[in-house]
Parts: sequence; C-alpha cells; structure tokens
Amino acid sequence: MKQKCLQNNEHINKMKDHIYRIFPHAKHIDVRVDQTPEKKFKTFVRVSVPQRTDLIALKTDQDLRKSLEKSQNAIMRQIRKIKAKQNPTHQRLPTSQLALEVTN
Repeated sequence: MKQKCLQNNEHINKMKDHIYRIFPHAKHIDVRVDQTPEKKFKTFVRVSVPQRTDLIALKTDQDLRKSLEKSQNAIMRQIRKIKAKQNPTHQRLPTSQLALEVTN
C-alpha cells in the first residue's frame, strides 16, 4: 500500500515540476485526488498565477494516472493560451496599412 502511495506522489511531483518548468510564473500548484463512490479518481489541479485568475482543471477517470494526465493536459492548454496572448508571433496589420506599404 505504501509503495502505491509513493508512486502516486511521484506522479504528482513530476506533474508539478513539469508545470513549474514550462510556466515559472506560477506561484503555487495545488493538486487534490479523491476517489468517488463509483471507484473513479477525481483530480483537481489549481495553478495560482499572479495578476490573473487561477488556472483550474477538474478531471475524472477510472485510472489515477490517466486522471492526472488529463488534468495536466488541460492546464497546459490554458498555459499555452496565456503565453500566446503575451507573446503574439503573428501580428496582423490593418488592411489600410497594407495598402500604404504596397504603394510605396
């Protein structure tokens, strides 16, 4: 039983480390895992981000690892959206500016 609990803690710690590595702005990561009466695992992940609302993911699955993985993927999608807004790679120009550049 202890071995299984240690493995679960390992998965949670790896997930936290991955989120911190990808998104160092995170202040705190809270992970809670509960087992429902239907023998499913419910994973709740909250990432506290300064000057922003928290990123939250709540996922369930029959397997604990899959539940953690689903939550991590949901948080990573939210982080990608934040980073895309902060660092736009393609900035669109208004069509009026494009017309001026072509004529010059």
